[in-house]
Formats: sequence, structure tokens, C-alpha cells
Amino acid sequence: VSVYSKPDYWKNYDVIIHNECFGQVDDVAFVEAISNAHLVHGVPAVMLHCSTHSYRAAKTEAWRETLGITSTYHEKNRDLTIRTVGKEHPIMKGVPATWSDPKDELYVAAKFWPSATPLAVAYGEDTKKDHPVIWLNNAGKAKVFATTLGHNNRTMQNAVFQEIVARGLLWSVG
Repeated sequence: VSVYSKPDYWKNYDVIIHNECFGQVDDVAFVEAISNAHLVHGVPAVMLHCSTHSYRAAKTEAWRETLGITSTYHEKNRDLTIRTVGKEHPIMKGVPATWSDPKDELYVAAKFWPSATPLAVAYGEDTKKDHPVIWLNNAGKAKVFATTLGHNNRTMQNAVFQEIVARGLLWSVG
């Protein structure tokens, strides 16, 4: 995470793609500086998989506000059936109403922030309820596209997943 130690690390980027997994980082000032690139300075973001669980040990809501979700654990790795709920959104255009994501992790949403809009959900076998797996968030001054999907290479290589992430990136930068 050394890039985040640089003052104004975000200044040379049109968008920041977060694909990190640093759940036990608890330095509040450090986490808030990362989040402020989006919340305060308006740099768009794409959040992939474990980024959703990053910085969860920090005693600040800044990262979760950036994400639009509060999640601290996931259900067991299993085949997920994804249900598209934002069918009319351009990111989801042509995406099947339901589709399969083999051997992924369903992140449990303890809180889904009012600034966030779900685009796809999956049902939790343990929690017995739907959890967002793809969503948009208006985070302060930034547009954020996020997905908890992508635990394994099979998901990352899936053409539907790649198309959704590409469209999410384009949406985030306007």
C-alpha cells in the first residue's frame, strides 16, 4: 500500500481501481486519506472484491461511506446465482436476469448505505436474505462502481463479469 503513503497520491489519476485486501489496517488517518481521494476530491473509483473488506478494522466510517456498504464477513465459498435488479441501468444492459458465478464468496451486507444503488444481488444461504453483489455509490464528490464478485480467476475471466466491470468503470468516469 505504499502508493497511499504519498501525499496527494490520487492527483495523477482519472479513476482509481481498488483491488486490495487489507482488512486489518486500522490507522484512521491513513484510511481517511485514501477515502478522501474520492469523498473530498471526487476521484471516481472501481471497487473489486476484497476491497469491500479492506480497512474494516479502522475506527472510521470513511471507507465504508466510499464503498456504500458495510461488510465485515462473507458466507462460505460456493456457487452463486446472481439476480440482476438494475435491469434498466446501462451497466446491466443485456445482462441475463439470473446468471451463475461459480465458487465465489457472498459478502454479507450489514448496512447498505442510502447513497448506494444495487444492480445485482445474490441470496445468502446462511443469512436467508439477498445481499448486493454489484452496485453504484455516490460517495461524496465521486461516483463509485463496486462489486464483491471476483474471488477467483474463473470469475475474473467470465465475459459477463468483464463487461459489467468495464461498463462500471466507464460509468464512474462519466
